Amino acid sequence: MHGTDPQRGFPWGVLFVMLVLLAGLSIAASAGYFYYTCTGSIRETVDSTRKHSSELIEALGSVAEFSYVRKSYGRLRELLREKIKGSGGMVAFFTLADGSIMAHSSAEGEKAVAGNIAGDEFTYNRDQIFLPLAGKTNEVHFLEYNIVARTAPFDRRQREFIKRILYPAIGSTGWLATRAVCYRGKPVGTINFIISKDEIYSVITKTAADTRRLLTLLLLGSLFVSLIVSVMVFLRIRRVSVPAPAGADFGTGADAAHSRRVAPRVGAPAHPAGDAIRDAIPIIK
Repeated sequence: MHGTDPQRGFPWGVLFVMLVLLAGLSIAASAGYFYYTCTGSIRETVDSTRKHSSELIEALGSVAEFSYVRKSYGRLRELLREKIKGSGGMVAFFTLADGSIMAHSSAEGEKAVAGNIAGDEFTYNRDQIFLPLAGKTNEVHFLEYNIVARTAPFDRRQREFIKRILYPAIGSTGWLATRAVCYRGKPVGTINFIISKDEIYSVITKTAADTRRLLTLLLLGSLFVSLIVSVMVFLRIRRVSVPAPAGADFGTGADAAHSRRVAPRVGAPAHPAGDAIRDAIPIIK
């Protein structure tokens, strides 16, 4: 009989299993990176916006009180247009309790409402803008605010995902920072900042783009590692599976061992079994 070890093919099963496992780990790592990076950046953006707007509105509120006493708003108007105009989609204005705008960060914005926020009730939410007038303190209120002229750059399904997972307040397009301006202990108007959430949108879109690049690199790395390991397994199998020489089938077990031990060499002279026994008996003289 002639026998050889069966030669195995490329281990596609190993490649497939490893690729699935590594791809799953890559997706999980990318999802974790996106979630923690995005939520952390959003939180930092909200906190820094609140802090910056609160500090700025406190300073400008003092100028607004001084301007109200002097009935001169030129300096306040200059400050609003110098510090606020074009800054992160922010709009700032000082309005009296009757809605009259005494100073605005944009001349065009002031003209658009004819000097009174009642001229555009869709843009200026009076209930929120005049909320500080109900109190007797100069506390800064930081509120969710809907800017009608702006929209989030996400479709409905994306907004639902962001709302449930990343940022519940994605439904509003801005914030309102507002503070009462008082004269002799009585609130006479409010100083207000309307701030867009463009920076929040930028954080989400940038993190999503970075995550897609990361996932692509991880998947390519998973494919490369799976191929390398599969090739190593394949070479190992080939090294172990060495074919047996033809004609070397002597049977199995003890019979094969005995046959290999007593088989005469090719071309060696044959000796009868009796001669071997006789030669083994010592001769006594």
